[in-house]
Amino acid sequence: MDWIKAKNILIIALIATNIFLVFNSRNMMFGEGHSQAKNDDFYEYATSFLKERGLVIEADIPKNNILMPMIMVEYELFDYEEIAKLFLGPEYKITNNTVFKYKDKMLKVEGNKKLFFFGNSNESVVDKLSNDKIRQLSEKFLNEHLLTREGLVLEEINHNVAETGDCYYEVVFRQKYNDFFLENSYVHVYIDERGVFEARVKLLNIKGVTTQKKKPISAIEAIVKALGRIKDENEEKVTVVKIELGYYFDVKDSKVSDWDTIKAGTAMPTWKITLENGKKYFVTAVKN
Repeated sequence: MDWIKAKNILIIALIATNIFLVFNSRNMMFGEGHSQAKNDDFYEYATSFLKERGLVIEADIPKNNILMPMIMVEYELFDYEEIAKLFLGPEYKITNNTVFKYKDKMLKVEGNKKLFFFGNSNESVVDKLSNDKIRQLSEKFLNEHLLTREGLVLEEINHNVAETGDCYYEVVFRQKYNDFFLENSYVHVYIDERGVFEARVKLLNIKGVTTQKKKPISAIEAIVKALGRIKDENEEKVTVVKIELGYYFDVKDSKVSDWDTIKAGTAMPTWKITLENGKKYFVTAVKN
């Protein structure tokens, strides 16, 4: 372990804690009427604190005052035989219990919850792969394989270059709940000039919502809380380009240690912090 780095992270965490203590103490001294002034002061002080430590904020910081419930979610479980027949046809062959093949196509099912599809499209895409064409091909793939879901929306189309020099596109569909992101519920579709050649799927279903609602911490407080992890895993200068509020089902918090046996749990209100380099950090937005 790098003890110097660990010590620096601990110092950052202690300073961040002191920031919260100072401003919470001021709020208690001056009362709730001082709340807005306290929030403005905290934002300015925290932003300066972050900048001094090499973290620049270029994202729009949400001003959130809503109360959010927790939501109960469960993984969508896929039946091996049905999903293999849907992706590969009735003549597929089984290898290793969870891997299914037919000619040049392969489907892997992980824990009944995650799907990995590999194969070449039967159709040839002869026209230019515009964003409209990419959307059309990906949505057709979802429809044909019964993967369309309520709240599953196209979030982004990424242009990539393979090691061979060939271009391909990653089409990212993510699920939302009441306009909030629902992390770890997605369909990724990969397309080149031949059509869809790969897909990755993991979906969550909403099973209930708590009656109790809690007020999330502020976005700037979430960034301060994540600072130690961010500095540990990135170069000296870091830029936050996006921060948004949503829900995150973290299996690490589950009492069940084996991921294969986890079927359901609670998705917590969470801030998602996105850096310029693409890395994402999650901070629980409500206090116990």
